[in-house]
Amino acid sequence: MKKLYSMLLSAVVVASSSIVSAQQLPNVGFEEWKTKCGSTEAFGYSTGMRQRPGIEPADWNGSSVNQKVIITKEEELIFREKTYFASGASSAVMKNIKVGAAGISSVAPGFLTFGTPWVYAVANLNKCDGGTYGGVAFSYKPDAITGKYMRIDPNNENSYIIAYLWNGTFTSKVGEKGKPTVDRDNEIRGIFGKVDATGDGKLVAKCDYGFKLSRPADLLVPEAWTEITVPLEYVEGAGEPTMMNVIISGGNYWDRGALKEKTTLLADDVKFVYYSRLNGVKVDGVSIEGFASDKYNYEIPEELPTKEQIELAVLGQSATTSVEINQENLTVTITVSNIEADIDGAKSHTYVLKYAKAGVENVEIDNNAPVEYYNLQGVKVANPENGIFIKVQGSKATKVVL
Repeated sequence: MKKLYSMLLSAVVVASSSIVSAQQLPNVGFEEWKTKCGSTEAFGYSTGMRQRPGIEPADWNGSSVNQKVIITKEEELIFREKTYFASGASSAVMKNIKVGAAGISSVAPGFLTFGTPWVYAVANLNKCDGGTYGGVAFSYKPDAITGKYMRIDPNNENSYIIAYLWNGTFTSKVGEKGKPTVDRDNEIRGIFGKVDATGDGKLVAKCDYGFKLSRPADLLVPEAWTEITVPLEYVEGAGEPTMMNVIISGGNYWDRGALKEKTTLLADDVKFVYYSRLNGVKVDGVSIEGFASDKYNYEIPEELPTKEQIELAVLGQSATTSVEINQENLTVTITVSNIEADIDGAKSHTYVLKYAKAGVENVEIDNNAPVEYYNLQGVKVANPENGIFIKVQGSKATKVVL
């Protein structure tokens, strides 16, 4: 029986780890929904994988409850809501709900994740706990995660946006609060260093953002939604990611004792951002005056530089750049590209530096240009001699005596 259970659990983990095959999150607008939910691993009075009730977004796992303490209790914590003033036709709703029976109850958190939720449930509420382990295979390097959010409760409680990339394996214990005994791979608290973990795992990047939003006076206006973009912090020397997970939580994901009943978060358009902009430009080691990543045209009262004189700093982890110099127009054109969209929806951005005069490279080209002569009245002379003429070579004009 133990061997069979291990095989079933491995199948669940393998299936969940194959969801993401591209650089973007799946089902970013929560348009597709399962009619049959996935399973949460239970510990305590009930054990094993227990199918969650209700519905949940396709490719995501929710935290709806199917657990047994004194009796079996099912509660839906994830809902689908019609979207107003956000993309598509639907948004995801995560709601904290009090779960229990016979006078024994506690608030369960409403959250979505790509990992596998787990819960330890017993009659002694001080021993109850829960979390998320695992994630999906992922080998890209996004720069931020963005989405649109709305809170429709009066509670003074943090919601959370959590995203993390890693490689290798972190093994830590789950189960009873304060006394966990069961090993699980890649549980978030082990990855974040909140509990001891063994293995060869390395955290590549993360964000852990808590926020509060006031209930809007009118839910049916664009202002009811707040767009939130959270940058990912990369760990130097951690290598390339092989796995990823995201957790969007209506209430306080980290502290179950701080959860409040009916805290409700709506989310839509949750996706990764890949910056394709510059963070700075230097010419001969000097920064361009007034540079900003969202300003794309500059007038510079200097000589046109060579490519070797230009130093670029990019915002994106995976961004690439190209530089083109136009001697005739005295411009430097810098294009920054990335594998997916920036916050404005574009995959590339172009900066144009317009210079006042030719530089060294232009002079070298002039030296090889054809020579023409004109008299002082501006008439071209084919064979100038015995007089004063204007010599024109490329963009350079000089007075000569022949």
